[in-house]
Parts: sequence; C-alpha cells; structure tokens
Amino acid sequence: MGKKHSGKKQTVNLKLTKHAYSGEWPLERVLIWIIKAMTAVALFTPLIVVSDFFFPFVGPKSIVFMGAIQILFAAYVILIIYYSEYRPKFNLLTIALLFYLGVLILTTLTGVNPARSFWSNHERMTGLLMWFHLIAFFVVISSVFKTQRDWCDVFATTISAAAIVGLISLLALGGWIDFAGAWGGSTIGNTSFMGVYLLFNAFIAVYLYLKSQNIIRYYSLAIFLIIAVALFLSDAIASILGFVSGVALILLFYLVFMSGKKYLKAIGTACISIAVVAAIVLGVLLFVPGSVVRQEFIRFDSEARLTAWATSWRGFVERPWLGWGPENLAIPFMRHFDSRLYLPEHGAEVWFDRAHNIVLDTLIASGILGLLAYLAIFLAAFILLWKHFLRRKADFLIAAIFTSALVAYFIQNLTVFDMINSYLMFILILGFASALSIDEKTSHARKPVRKFMSLHATSVIIVFSLIFYIFTFSPWIAGTFVARAMRPRDFNEMLYFYGRAIGDSPLGREDIRLHFAEQFHTFSTSEEGRQADRNALNKVFRYLEEELQQNINENPMNYKSHIVFAQFYNTWGQFDVSKAYRSRRILDKAFELSPTNQLGYWVLADTLFLLNEHDEAVKAAETAIEIEPRLLQSHEVLVRVAIALQDIELAEEAIKRALEINPAWEEHLNSFLPAVG
Repeated sequence: MGKKHSGKKQTVNLKLTKHAYSGEWPLERVLIWIIKAMTAVALFTPLIVVSDFFFPFVGPKSIVFMGAIQILFAAYVILIIYYSEYRPKFNLLTIALLFYLGVLILTTLTGVNPARSFWSNHERMTGLLMWFHLIAFFVVISSVFKTQRDWCDVFATTISAAAIVGLISLLALGGWIDFAGAWGGSTIGNTSFMGVYLLFNAFIAVYLYLKSQNIIRYYSLAIFLIIAVALFLSDAIASILGFVSGVALILLFYLVFMSGKKYLKAIGTACISIAVVAAIVLGVLLFVPGSVVRQEFIRFDSEARLTAWATSWRGFVERPWLGWGPENLAIPFMRHFDSRLYLPEHGAEVWFDRAHNIVLDTLIASGILGLLAYLAIFLAAFILLWKHFLRRKADFLIAAIFTSALVAYFIQNLTVFDMINSYLMFILILGFASALSIDEKTSHARKPVRKFMSLHATSVIIVFSLIFYIFTFSPWIAGTFVARAMRPRDFNEMLYFYGRAIGDSPLGREDIRLHFAEQFHTFSTSEEGRQADRNALNKVFRYLEEELQQNINENPMNYKSHIVFAQFYNTWGQFDVSKAYRSRRILDKAFELSPTNQLGYWVLADTLFLLNEHDEAVKAAETAIEIEPRLLQSHEVLVRVAIALQDIELAEEAIKRALEINPAWEEHLNSFLPAVG
C-alpha cells in the first residue's frame, strides 16, 4: 500500500501464499472443496435450532459442528498424505493451543469425573471432546486457507450467518415474528451467548469493510449495522461493554503506531497503561467488602454473581494446581455451598455448573496450570499479530482489529462463559492469526498417487466413519430420543425412548437419567399418575432405580444425583413406604457432599414424615430455617409438615416466627391454614 501517514509508510497488506492450491489435480480440488464446504457448514451452525431435541439450542449446533469437523479433518488428513505443503506449520500460537489441549487431557484424567470431562452434556457440549474438534478446526483452517481471497470468503460466510441471527433477533424484538428463544437471543437461545457471537462478527465486518472493495465493502457495512443494532438492543451488557472497549483500544493502537506524532503516541501509550492498571484495581476492589466498586456492582447487578464467585474460589483453593477436571464445577460448588444463594438478592439459583467468570471457570476445571495455559493462547496470538505487523507481513488493521476483538472477548467472558458459538469464533480468529505465519515460499511439489497411498486414504475414511458414528450420529439419535420421551403415549413408550437415549451414547447420560426421574416424579404425583396402572408404575420405578443407582456409581460426588435419587424414593414411598428407608440412607451421603444446602433438609423432612418419624421431620424443617432464616421456602416446609400432622398450633407458631423475619410473607403462609380447618 502506498499511502503515507505523517511521514510514515503504511505497512504492507496481508501477504500469504499466492496460490493456496494449484487446481490442476482433481483429488486436490475435491478435498479442498470438501474442506471449504464443511467450514461453511460449521460457520452456519449458530442458525441451527431443532425443537425435537434435548436442549434444542445447544445440542444440535454442537453435534452438527463436530460432524462437519470430522468430515473436514478426514479430507485434510487425506490431503496432507498427498500434498505436503498443507501440513501444519508450527508457530507460537499452535504450540500454545496444543499445550492447552494437553493440560485439558491431563486434568480430565486427574479430575473427579473423567467421563463427564470428556463428553460434557447436551446443555453445554464443551468438554474435552469438543476441544479435540476445535483444535482440529484450527489446524485445518490455518494450514489450508492461505490467501486473502480464502479468508475473505470465510469472513463473508461467518458475518452472513451473524446477520441472519441479528435480523431474527430484531424481528422478534419488534414483534414481527414469533421466535421463541429459551431466554431470547435469536437462534442462539440466550442473549448473553448471542452477544459474544455478534461481538466477534462485528469486528470481522469492520475488518472486511476497511479491507475490501466494491460490493463486499458495502455488504460488510450493511451487515455490521445489522449486527451492531442487534447487539446494542439486546441485554448482553458484557458483550456491549467488550465491544466498546475493543473499539476504544483500536483507536489507542492507532495513536501509538500510526499517528506519527510523539505526543499522540505518548497519550495512547498512557491511556492503555492507565486502562490496564485501572482494570486490575477495579478487579481487586470488587472483592473488598464495603468498597464503592463492590457496592456499585451490587446495585447494578446483584450479589448473586459475587456469591457464586466466592463459592467457586473456595472450590479452587481446595484443588489449586490441576483443578477438579473440566465440566465438574458443580461438585466443589456444592461442597462449599453458600446457603444465601436461595435468596432473591443472591440470585435464587443454586444449580451452578459454571462460575460465570472465565478465570474462575478455568481455575476450577484445570487449576493454575490450566489458567496459565489458557492465558498463553491470548499472549501467543497477540505476539503473532504484532510481530507480523512490525515485520510488515500484515498491516496495522489486522493487528489492531483482531487484538481488540480478542481483548473484548476476554472482557465479556469475565461475567459470562463459553458455548459452541463463542468457541467457534474464537478458534476462527486464532486460525486467521496463525495463517499469517505461512511461508509463501512453501514448496508445491506433487507426489504421484501410489497404491499404498490409496490404501492410506481408504483407512482414513474407515476410521473417520467410525468416529462419525460414535461421536456424531449416536449422540444425535440419543438427543432426539430424549425429546420423544418427554411426550410419550404410555409408560412402555417412555421406557423405550429413555432406554435408547441412555444406551445409544454416553453423552449426557447422567443428566438424561436425572431428567427422566424429575419428569416421572411430576407425573406420578399428579392425579393422573395416582390413577395409573400400579404394575406399569412399578415397572418404571424399578427401571429408574437401576439408572439412578448407576449415576451414583459413576459419579459418587454429585450432590444432585443423590438428592434426585432420594426424592425418587420418597415418590415411590407414597406407594410403598419401605422405599423411604432407602431415601434416608442416600440423604446421609448427600449431607456429606453439601452440609449447608437447605434442599437436603427439605427432602429429609418428607422422608421422615413418610416413616412416621414426625418429631424428626419437624427438626429437619427447623434445621433448614436455622441455616438461613430469611428463606421463605424453609418456613413453608415447616408449615406444611405441621399441617400434614394436623398440628394447627405448631403451624401457627411457625407462621408467627416467620412473620417476625418478614411480614410480607403473611398472606402466603396463612393460605395454608384453611387446609387444616
């Protein structure tokens, strides 16, 4: 580029190899086409929503993404057998990603539940298995896409998908279409997750606008406007803050590197330094009781996130070096459970599997080693981007825009967490940064196709077909079976579909069993359930008993599995009181796993009532109140127990004590008294 800025020559444009592939060899063209097609499929997965699926906004996207990557990587393996110039080129970023993957493998093996760490579940799909696919995606796109045209096509594809996501969000917000997202957020299903997805694509659209010409330039501008409006009209505050911070950082980078004036460079450098120091100070003050920063955060958000962070931190301290293993935060979270989490001012949410903070989530999953490895990815990307700028292998816009995008992503992740949509975009940016390192003098010599190579290619196809069946086809079928089990016509149909879902794939088995138990509890305690055929009910009870016991065997530290199992026996105990004794034994273990969780005492009160240990049932309810007196549910349990015992005096006394804590509960608690009348 020949333009000058204040006497300084603009650095040259992105210089990758002039020819990504020769196009003269049919096999090469076919393989490259497959890789490009599967990349497009992967980039359009954020649009996938399948209503007849377990967690329809997450599972289908993730499974289709993994299937696309498996096909893409199989084509890539065959490609590098014949054409050596496509083989991975190792650089600092590649090494950092592989090191992080190695840490994930290590912490999966040393964690408390390696199976869950590997598979994750249908709600998250972010375990070690997904990371294998993400790293494979990185290796392929950073090795195969070598020209400006390649990356222009890739970026145009991803912002096109993002524009559709944004348009659906805007149309739904305006009431023009009825799109039922789980928590809003268009096809992503959650505004926070949609926000970070749009955040990445906004920066990519800006890059394309500034670097392209003619129709692509105006197309990128139009898409940026759609994405930006959708982002700022959403309630994804973290992503909006990250975007604004990223744009400000681009401007500061311009002052430092491109302004050509010393005083502007000094101002830019000072502002970046002040921002870094301010971020550190604010972060520290956030955790100082009584600080202005903490009070303002609570006023703007609530104490819920701070309470969850404090609980997660205690879990990290227990296993600081290698953590608990990926996807296992729920275990230390319950071990150090804060009873205030049930209170509205603390979020009234207790089933946490994420800390909603990337630093804490990483520390819990993989310890200090994992956090250092994760941060090394960002450091390696920054070094790579700016090294190529300083060596004039990439221009200022590449370094500034994509550094700012990564910083913005990290900022928003301090209060959210990753899903497939954000991981997809994160790896895409890293792949682009790594592609800058490709040597344009790479050899393009072709190897002749020999029979033994054909055998290699056949072996690759066979191996990846098996991988596709195990990790894509079977999990997909299992997810559809769960959805079908949710609306059965009879018990036999319910058992069949849940049995297939649990048996077809290890993915999410633990959660599928728990979901089945909760669904069956709702039905069996309804009027329809009480009138159902007793033999049919017992058949389901016996099946679930085996499956819930299997949950305990596979993951004995999971508090939720114990609680659901105890509730299951209480439900069965309404038909066969002897089963309540088994609930009592399971609850003993549950209290070891989470001694300060009121839920265990609520379930225990039900168990003891079934066993006619009425005084002990009252004591269990009172213990829950002692743990956290400000919680309405605990007082309600005591009142319900008193009413079930026909002890109106105890009920009235319980209500009186509750109203001393919060008079606003009067109407609700008094509504139970006429039932004794």
